[in-house]
Amino acid sequence: MLVALAATGEGRAQPRIGLMGDLVHAYTVQPGQSVEGLVVLANPQDRPQTVRLYLQDYRTDDQGHPVYAEPGSHARSNAPWIRLGQSTVTVPPGEQLAVAYAIRVPPDGTLTGTYWSALMVEPGEAEPGAASPAPDGPRVSIRQVWRYAIHLVTDIDGPGEARLAFVRPRLLEDAGGLALQVDMVNEGVRWLRPQVWLELYDQEGRLATRVDGAPAHLYPGDVARQRLELGSLPPGPYEVLLVADNGDAHVFAAHYRFVAGSH
Repeated sequence: MLVALAATGEGRAQPRIGLMGDLVHAYTVQPGQSVEGLVVLANPQDRPQTVRLYLQDYRTDDQGHPVYAEPGSHARSNAPWIRLGQSTVTVPPGEQLAVAYAIRVPPDGTLTGTYWSALMVEPGEAEPGAASPAPDGPRVSIRQVWRYAIHLVTDIDGPGEARLAFVRPRLLEDAGGLALQVDMVNEGVRWLRPQVWLELYDQEGRLATRVDGAPAHLYPGDVARQRLELGSLPPGPYEVLLVADNGDAHVFAAHYRFVAGSH
């Protein structure tokens, strides 16, 4: 996840520092176990770049928008388990630098399911931005701050329910035709990364179309909103099968019916 905290109206600058590897570091662990990992920073610039690293909690709100908070702010935060090798580093020009971290899972036999947090990586200095024109007053300059969020996930090996609910389904209509909007809520204790698709059947039971949804990434309690475009449909009744396949033993589905109008 690459987050632009601010941007000028004259275009976005590119980050001065890069990350090598995945933005999700996931570990299957036991209570009392310790694991270690590396964050590899790359500096493509011709001068040194200072980088700050720190932890935050990550959740989504009831509409699926990301929310960052202080580490340890919710019951499934693993931020208190994590120690960073360094909080500020300088990456030489044209080189890479590895920063170590360690996760020490408490020896608590009641731990179950998934615990997570976000390791934030951002430059020590903001990107320069262009000043906005202000002929009758002071010029206003907006500086850009780029940051990466690396998700550090610990999945406790053993029992722990995976459960996904489909809520607030709505059939929407605009100039492009019909669309099904639905919120997916992770009601279990394990994270889910399902592939989502919709199958639309006409009144004869024939498959009219299949629509792929956006890949979802849901921690326990998270919400992900899906909007699946159906396009223009002939009038008549239809049935919808909505599927979220987690790529393992967990496949979730919902069934809906609606009638397309004649307009």
